[in-house]
This record gives sequence, C-alpha cells and structure tokens, in this order.
Amino acid sequence: MNLAPRTRTLIVRVGVTVATCVLAWLSMGIYSGGRSYAGYAAPGRAFVRAALFRDSAGLTRQGVLPGVVSWALRADRERTAALHALDRGLALGGGYRMGDTTLVWYSASAPKGGSCLYWSLNLSFVGQGPDRRIGKARVECVTPTPLPGSFITAPSRHT
Repeated sequence: MNLAPRTRTLIVRVGVTVATCVLAWLSMGIYSGGRSYAGYAAPGRAFVRAALFRDSAGLTRQGVLPGVVSWALRADRERTAALHALDRGLALGGGYRMGDTTLVWYSASAPKGGSCLYWSLNLSFVGQGPDRRIGKARVECVTPTPLPGSFITAPSRHT
C-alpha cells in the first residue's frame, strides 16, 4: 500500500500518542498501588471536630495517643482558624502506607484575605482496621511565596 507522506506521518504520530498514553496509564497503576484511603475520611473529620471543641474524651475514644491529644488541645488555641477551615471543608488528599503506619493528608481552603492559600492536616495512623490509632498530627499553613525574579508564586509551607 502506497500512502502519501502526510498520511504516514499522521499514522505514526497517532501511534506514538496512543503508545505514550498506554504507558502513562500503566505506570500510574504501578505507582498508585491500588490503595484506597477513603476509610480515613471519617476518622480525620472526627479528629478535627474533637480538636475544635477541645474534647479530650472524644479524642481518647477515637484511639488518639496521649501526646496527640495534648497537641490537639493546644492546636485549637494556636490554630483556631485552621481547625475551623478543616471542619468546614476537609478533603482527603491521599495517603502512604509503610508497614503498620499510614500517613494520611487532608486539606481545606483557607478563608479569603488571610495569609494561607489552604490548610494541610497530616495524620499518622498506627495499626490497621478498628484498632488503628492516631500517633502523630501536624497542621500546616500553605502560603504563596514569590519565585525569585518573577511574578509567579509557588506554595510554601509554614507550620
């Protein structure tokens, strides 16, 4: 079959594009690990709600370790804006599992006019299933910072 050079070029380009898309899709499947962290959404919301209302008994009932309970009670006074924003619009970002520990991150938009673009909450769960406990917690304010020599801003984390 004798195809015109433009037709052959088009067929090659389409083939390369399809092959690239298939390889990208396969590599995303390999690196995503197929894990779903949706089961961590409710514990994250419950943690934020208990910390917001300084409910130490509620935090303890959730299996939060004592150091994290005191952090959560302190965080309410220091990061009231963060906890309010997280309570209003907590979104599960994803997670990473290593051994019996799972790090899960959440985010929420910060109110307009403040110094933060959004608030980030990182919770470290120890154990699996109903026996899992929150072993560490961290809230971060992500702010825009100008890139050197430009008007473009990039997120910057401040704790």
